[in-house]
Amino acid sequence: MNRWIRIFQGDATESKSEASSQKSLVANTSTNYTYSGWEDDRALLQKSLDSKDAHSILQRVDRKQQVHDLTIIGNDDLQRVIDEDLSQAYSGFSEDKKEAIDYYVQGYDASLKRALEGIAYKKKLHSGDRSDLVLRDLDAVEKPFSYAGWEDDKEAVENDLHRKTARRLLTSMARKQQLHDGTCEHDGIQKVLDEESFTYQGFEDDKVEAIQLFSEGYEVALKRVLEGIDQKQRIHNGDRSDDIITELDKLKFKYKEWKNDKRKVENAVDRKSAMRLLLAMKRKQMRHSGTIDHQGMNRLLTNDESFSYDGYAQDKKEALRLFYEGYELLLNRLLSKMEEKQKVYMGDRSSYDLVLADLNITKFTYDNWSEDSVEVRDRNNKDKGQKLFLSMKRKQQLHENKCSHPGISKLLESKFDYPGWDKDKESTLVLYTRCHDVACQRQLDAMNQKQRTFDEHKISGIGNTDTDCCVICLEHQVQFTFVPCGHLCLCPDCATKWQGDDNTFDGCPVCKEPFTHIIRIYQ
Repeated sequence: MNRWIRIFQGDATESKSEASSQKSLVANTSTNYTYSGWEDDRALLQKSLDSKDAHSILQRVDRKQQVHDLTIIGNDDLQRVIDEDLSQAYSGFSEDKKEAIDYYVQGYDASLKRALEGIAYKKKLHSGDRSDLVLRDLDAVEKPFSYAGWEDDKEAVENDLHRKTARRLLTSMARKQQLHDGTCEHDGIQKVLDEESFTYQGFEDDKVEAIQLFSEGYEVALKRVLEGIDQKQRIHNGDRSDDIITELDKLKFKYKEWKNDKRKVENAVDRKSAMRLLLAMKRKQMRHSGTIDHQGMNRLLTNDESFSYDGYAQDKKEALRLFYEGYELLLNRLLSKMEEKQKVYMGDRSSYDLVLADLNITKFTYDNWSEDSVEVRDRNNKDKGQKLFLSMKRKQQLHENKCSHPGISKLLESKFDYPGWDKDKESTLVLYTRCHDVACQRQLDAMNQKQRTFDEHKISGIGNTDTDCCVICLEHQVQFTFVPCGHLCLCPDCATKWQGDDNTFDGCPVCKEPFTHIIRIYQ
């Protein structure tokens, strides 16, 4: 189990060799966080309205403490960087080290990996090792570079931490040299450079963008821009046969600013952008007509008063943008997140990550609470995490002999005295701590009924009872009386049990007086 889920809780930390084991948690009543600002992080955790926010805060807290202790768990490469002798390091190492640590704390693992690879590369370069594949290709260039600024680009290739970026920079250098020599090998760019085929307004700006993307090696973006240039020229020439433009011409729009949006579709830099802009126009028209076919957005726009958490207005604005631009996956995620924020704002903290957050800021002292906390943290129990956590809170209430449940509170105050009530109490408390609320309430009702019947027997006395039910089972007719007190209060079955070898009762269940024997009364 990851160590970060134990923040602000009375669990001891596990050793490095036990870091992956759930069972390594040990009870401890104090926290182990000492880095500057951990109290502020705890406050952020308590105020969090979002389970993912709580998730990331918990991780940051643990990693900040590791950095504070100069002991990184599970990342030997970063540990070596932290232990590096600064006197032997390359110029700029401290800044790169700080960046890597920040990536680690923030949980940006992919960026951390690239940063550590870059640091390792710079250390090799500092020692004179130019065996890196990008450097070998740079050194093997036969024709020297002559375009303006090539020296700076070469230095950037050598010093870039991310070798994929360095490879792209080297490609960029070769393409800049092609543009400088006027011998571009890319057909699309060469066509743009010739300029003869393009006359639409705004071509010069698109040309600059295309050349920039070509020189920097952004192939996918370049392809889209070149497609957009061709499309704009066709529209300028009167050719509106493209399926997107054809659909645009067929649709009728009435919302404000639709003409501006139509021009955006026609001038879109690529087909993907044009399709998204057209979808935005159709959805704006839906809202204008009041016929939105998206369930989540329909609720958001027609039931606006159901959201009241802080920051809702900004989230709604973002949801509308995603809806109009057709980012379905991001939109659905945001809508789910908004629902969760509202639930938390209204007091519902049933989300598993929020359950973990609450677990880690709640103090428990009852016996075996640490074993229960391990069960809650087990992600195999994710679906029942809230119920397990509630069980822990109820056990703590019983441990402190205080409970807000009126029936359980009465039980804790021992307001029962009928025979066998203590066993009923024990089974009822088990049902309560296991959150079997329906069964618990039935047991409480049965206990109250037994107590009422028992009280009636005590009040009525011998031979003057208003009921002929056995005071033990409360079901069968009384036939046995105690000698010498004379209380007629047991049925045959309960009389047999009362006189059995395993009986733990010393006296009459009504008056508690000792008895010599029990006899049957024939009425």
